[in-house]
Amino acid sequence: MTHNKVMEEGTKVAIYFTLALGTGEIVESSTDQLLQFTLGDGSMAAPLEAVISQMQTGDKQQVTLQKPFGEVDEAYLQWLDKSYFDPKLPLEEGLIMAFSTPKSGEYNGTLMQIDEDQVQVDFNHPLAGQDIIFSVELVQAG
Repeated sequence: MTHNKVMEEGTKVAIYFTLALGTGEIVESSTDQLLQFTLGDGSMAAPLEAVISQMQTGDKQQVTLQKPFGEVDEAYLQWLDKSYFDPKLPLEEGLIMAFSTPKSGEYNGTLMQIDEDQVQVDFNHPLAGQDIIFSVELVQAG
């Protein structure tokens, strides 16, 4: 018997998952530790949750998602004055840091360029613009 019931927002789930680039390079994985979260709580990207919500406990799936973290948006490339950063912090291109905003909470940004007085920070998701292979096993739901 086939069940086509869709899990709703607020459902607690436990999964093992892997995110890989189209090249097969694994960029994130929870295969050694069960990841537990609630659908709709914002901890998992909506396109990934959409796949999970269609699954039944015990199901395993692998799907290729086209740019589930969106396109690269040039508006998310920002130049910040170097004085914004702790002088004790060694700034390196490629470093991912957390940035706080008064109204919007916390965002991760990747340091892209470091000049004498300024640092260019990319606030796009690190996987923006990439197609992703999402492998997931739904261990528990409900």
